[in-house]
Formats: sequence, C-alpha cells, structure tokens
Amino acid sequence: SGTYGDTLFVYPNPVANEVIDKVEACLPYTVQLFDSSFVFGAAQHFWDFGDGYTANDVDPIHTYTQPGVYTVTHSIRSLVGCLDSSWSIRANYITVLPVPTSGLEVYPREQSIYNPVFKLTNSSTDFEKTYTILPNDAIVENLTEMSYIANDTGTFPIIHISINQFGCTDTLF
Repeated sequence: SGTYGDTLFVYPNPVANEVIDKVEACLPYTVQLFDSSFVFGAAQHFWDFGDGYTANDVDPIHTYTQPGVYTVTHSIRSLVGCLDSSWSIRANYITVLPVPTSGLEVYPREQSIYNPVFKLTNSSTDFEKTYTILPNDAIVENLTEMSYIANDTGTFPIIHISINQFGCTDTLF
C-alpha cells in the first residue's frame, strides 16, 4: 500500500480596513480613501460616505458638498475561499465646515471719468470678517459701505474675501 500526501489550505476570514485620517475641512471637501483590508483573493467593496452617497471602488474618491459630521463605513465580501463579510466603521471621522458667501455690490457698474465715484456695499453672508482689495491695492477690513473714486479710465478688479469663524473663506474676483 502507498502513501498519499496533499496540501491543505485554510482560508482566513476577511478583515476590512482602510487608510483614512480624521479630518476637519472647509466645504467642499474631497477625500480619497485607500483600502488596506486583509482578504485572500478578490473581494467586493462597499463604501458608505455617510452623506447618502456610496461607492464600490477599491480606493474611492468622494466630494462632500454639504457641511456636517460624517461616518464612513467600509465593508468587504470575499469572493474566494472563506466567503464571508467584514466591515469597518469610522464614526464622526469627517467634519465638513460651512463657508461664507462673499458678496459685493458695486453701483454703478460703469462711470465716466468726469464722475468716477462708485458705491461699494458688502453683501456677504455667514462671515466673521471681510477684506476688500481695491484697484489701488488698498485693503479695507470689514467694509460695510464706502465710496471709491477711480483715478484713471479702464477696467479695474476689486477682490472681496469673506472669512467665517472656522477660518473658511470665499473669494469674489
């Protein structure tokens, strides 16, 4: 009688894992998540970003478009060997902060060199402070309303920056 030999292989259970940093960022916020799961062979991935959007990519990219605190869930299902599922939950890992809305009203929009006076009115919302950079490079902090007199003919940019209590900004060119 002969001897018979064979190799046994025991498949491990899958373990979901990902590379994700806990983050606090201004809106909109784009994140790329990286899978670092332990699984033998192929696996299906399911990502839930906590804002109503999901993905099945291995390493998805997602943009948060609303402020809030989000929990990211990652689950995998092995397709070879030990057919099982595993999931990972990163509760409150992504905080997306609101941004102010910059607004600046200029009246009138055009003027002759004989009367080059423009009225500037800050119409920004949800801000803590503003900076208005005038064509002569002067910076006006927390402008509410003012008159600006142009020194020459031409088209001149005015930059208006709003900043909220979180340090998030919106810039109007």
